[in-house]
Amino acid sequence: MDKTDLLLYNTDMNSICFAGTCDKNEEAFSKHFEVLSPQSKGKISFSHGTESGAAEFLAENIIIIPPLCRYVLSTGATRIVIEQAFLPVKKITVMRDDDACGVRHSIRQAVSYYNSRIQKKEVVLNALGNLIASYIIVLGGNADYSPAVSRILGEITKNLSNGAFSLDGYIKKLPLNYDYVRKLFKKEVGATPHEYLISKRMELAAELLSSGVSNAYSNYSVSQVAEMCGFAEPLYFSRVFKKYYGVAPSAYSDSLK
Repeated sequence: MDKTDLLLYNTDMNSICFAGTCDKNEEAFSKHFEVLSPQSKGKISFSHGTESGAAEFLAENIIIIPPLCRYVLSTGATRIVIEQAFLPVKKITVMRDDDACGVRHSIRQAVSYYNSRIQKKEVVLNALGNLIASYIIVLGGNADYSPAVSRILGEITKNLSNGAFSLDGYIKKLPLNYDYVRKLFKKEVGATPHEYLISKRMELAAELLSSGVSNAYSNYSVSQVAEMCGFAEPLYFSRVFKKYYGVAPSAYSDSLK
């Protein structure tokens, strides 16, 4: 794994910069990606570039708004805004939530933390931004990704815990020019393949460290978490984790209190 690429990872990816509400019949303009949880059944009217139209939605649906889109909802909604999002959405998208209403619950949590006075709330907001982006990728599918990018995303997901996985090696085996594939991935996903891999491994690490998951004897050590997230060197894992979340892995759980 190329350490230079990992250390250049942008810690602001999928960052929630606003969480609140939008009113019924309020005209809005999206500077960044927005994710909406409507209060009731309704319709969204929109214009995006040269495209305009309308779409109906149910109260249990989630609406994803890409950047630079004007829209009006016929009902109120809870809304979050995500900067530099990892999202495969290029147009207004209405999707179903999962059976446990995971996206709606995460949006409500984001609103609660965003409007709270909790110290270091940005740590939770960043984790929620990554979680919501992951939900959208999983529930919305990869329809807006090219076949090559979809294959790389699938391979990354399959090898999150595999320390021997060579992402460069996999990309070089594809029947396409290496530089072209990296540029295509960056264009469609918003980050290089290595940046995306690290974002997913950091999400897994944060989940393991904050969940209280234990082995037979005690909570997992930093070394064990590093190994489960595909890092052979615990010190290097700790350095990347601190760059990503602002705290050492050993202090992450306490930072959430």
